[in-house]
Amino acid sequence: MDTSTTSCTVEHGAVITGTDKSIKKRGYFTRGARRTLGNERGAVDLLTVLAGAVVAAILAGAAVAAFGPTLPWSQDRTATNSLSAVATAQETNYGMNQKYLPIDQLVSAKLLSATENVAVTVTGANYCAVATSETGKKYYAVNGDSKITETAPAGATCPA
Repeated sequence: MDTSTTSCTVEHGAVITGTDKSIKKRGYFTRGARRTLGNERGAVDLLTVLAGAVVAAILAGAAVAAFGPTLPWSQDRTATNSLSAVATAQETNYGMNQKYLPIDQLVSAKLLSATENVAVTVTGANYCAVATSETGKKYYAVNGDSKITETAPAGATCPA
């Protein structure tokens, strides 16, 4: 039988005296741990997690509502920018060689970077370029006209 006396300090500065066995038997250490781990101020319960998920969903919905309408606009601007690059490359080549080129030849001549969703038709001394936006809108550019339009120019042979 252990008769040595031990003192220990537990929560709130209380000092407990007794044998090692009696202190453990009384559960001072386990109760203190349960009090600390089960503290209601630090508890995370299902309701708290669900409330956090609802708040996150509301914030995500607000972000989509705020920035969602800008996506089609930016896709359309990307298509018109690609078409402007093609028109610039065509006019540059025409200034040097007195002819317009299909898009693959503009890329191989290093006048243009590879562009997606742009098609060019060259007929004689004319070209018509069409850029299709990811929204499905088509934009047109022809030689002699620096304006990009949403309708096919009259009399121009444009890609479908």
